[in-house]
Amino acid sequence: MNSYKKTLLLFGTYSVLTSVLFIDAIFALFVFNHGLSITQLMLIGTVSGITVILMEIPAGIISDKYSRKVSLIISVLLRLISIVFYIFGSFYVGSVLMALGVVFLSGTDSAYLYDMMKKYKHENEFQEIDGRIRGYTFYYMGFAAIISGILYGVNIYLPFIMTIGTFLCALIISINLEDEVRYSQNNRKKGHFEIIKTSTLIIFKTNKVLNATLSLVLIMSVIQIVKAYDQPFMYEIQISSTEFGFIFFILNITAGFFSKRSKQISLKLKDYTNLVLILGFSILTFMLYILDNFWGLIILVALSVVRGIASPYFYTKLNDNIPSENRATILSCASLLISLFVALISPLTGLIADNFGLKFTYLSISCLIIVFSTILFLKNKFNIKKNEIVRDTYEN
Repeated sequence: MNSYKKTLLLFGTYSVLTSVLFIDAIFALFVFNHGLSITQLMLIGTVSGITVILMEIPAGIISDKYSRKVSLIISVLLRLISIVFYIFGSFYVGSVLMALGVVFLSGTDSAYLYDMMKKYKHENEFQEIDGRIRGYTFYYMGFAAIISGILYGVNIYLPFIMTIGTFLCALIISINLEDEVRYSQNNRKKGHFEIIKTSTLIIFKTNKVLNATLSLVLIMSVIQIVKAYDQPFMYEIQISSTEFGFIFFILNITAGFFSKRSKQISLKLKDYTNLVLILGFSILTFMLYILDNFWGLIILVALSVVRGIASPYFYTKLNDNIPSENRATILSCASLLISLFVALISPLTGLIADNFGLKFTYLSISCLIIVFSTILFLKNKFNIKKNEIVRDTYEN
């Protein structure tokens, strides 16, 4: 096995193991078991979001300036510790540590994969490989969902113990990853604020980068917000913990299937891909306002189709237009905007759910997507900036 395939295999395995938490499918049940409400569940998400807002860009700078491999190691260590706090019921401390682990991974993972493929002259295959990794991640999520539901029925702490095991495996793998340092050589001479300034200018002065960033932020934000209500929705229609696992298996298998085919689908949709994904997600979310019963599970499956296609597509659009030495910082800026949007909107949707019912939450989210997608469309229509691609410094 050559170096490229070995590194791809190791990183893919790391990505799957760190993306799949056995606690995901039952976390809401675990929180409710400790007497917390939906609003408090959303507040935990807000605490996590605030942590991300404060640390997202600094973590991206560390990745760009020093080492992406080290960032990947720090990420898995912090998330491992966070699970221990969850076990002892310290949800807010646990959410802070989990968020810190996430920010060290956010942006760094995509930057590491893209630049590793670029080093071996395979960057044109990024969407396909990224979609494949995400596909396997969704498959493993489906498996974990079934297992976690069964384990939760036996003992509510077993899914957390399983998650610790996967993080330990990921830690060993991260230590053995190849480290790419070409992109960081110039950044090590720069100050932190200089890196932030350069990255910000690239986003706002380059039309393609700005459009790709805004599209990514919109679709990934609403995907996160709507996905957060999967468990409360199933809880509301009286799905058991074991059935939770089976349904999450179906949702993740569906997302995985379409994630692996993201590139083929986007090539067929061509310039209509953005419109189809964003508008389709809005319509499907509105359907959950109408079908607030078992039929709504079909809509959840359809939303998983969009979720599977969207991530590889939008991340590829952004990665294709940004330089390697600022890649992690720019991706962290995008992740920061996503987290900020989610942190601001989630408590409001939680209050709507508690006071008016979950169906009105879906209605409000659907309207929100329409408003922001319209603003984005008008911005693109009347924008007259040049479509430039920023080159890497070491390539000049």
